[in-house]
This record gives sequence, C-alpha cells and structure tokens, in this order.
Amino acid sequence: EPPVRILCAQRRVLRDGQDVPLTRLEYDLLLFLCRNPGQVHRRDALMATVWKLSAPYRTRTIDVHIRRLRRKLGDDLPLINTVRGVGYRVDDVDLVRIDEEPPVRQSA
Repeated sequence: EPPVRILCAQRRVLRDGQDVPLTRLEYDLLLFLCRNPGQVHRRDALMATVWKLSAPYRTRTIDVHIRRLRRKLGDDLPLINTVRGVGYRVDDVDLVRIDEEPPVRQSA
C-alpha cells in the first residue's frame, strides 16, 4: 500500500491512512502532478493548468504551495521533486495511489 492515497470522489488525501487537510488549490496541484508523473511541469504551466491563470502572474505562488504540500504530507516523503530553475515533477509513482472512482459497496 503506497503511503499516499488520493480519493478523487471525496477530494480527500490520506497519508498512511490519516486525513491530510488540503486547500482546494493544494489538492488540485497534488492531483495534477500525480496524474502526470515523470515530466517536469513549469511554474507558469502549473499556474495556467491548476489555477487557470495566464502570465504574467508571479509564479512563486507555486513554490509556496509546494512547500505547504510537502510539509502537510511529511517532509520525509520524497514525492514532489524540484527541478531547479524549471519547475516540479513526481518521479516515484509507487508512493501514491489515485482512486478515481468511489469504492464499490458489497451487498450482503
């Protein structure tokens, strides 16, 4: 079981089974990065995709949200990697599981 689970139907994130309280934008940023692993996402592209804003907005906003996400998920978890001068990337997809659909209830 990966340490991080994203429950899309409930817009919840769990770390080792415990709820991680995220803002709407933190959740959207984490979900986007985890759905698109292995590629570097530039700060301006993240602003456009996640925030729905186009340049010339200050992209340090992304850095602040990434720092908060890392703190909330646990600084010991190497999930979101910094690519200096460019942006951010999720490399280790084994650290996260995205549950797109709600669990199916078993009938008795």
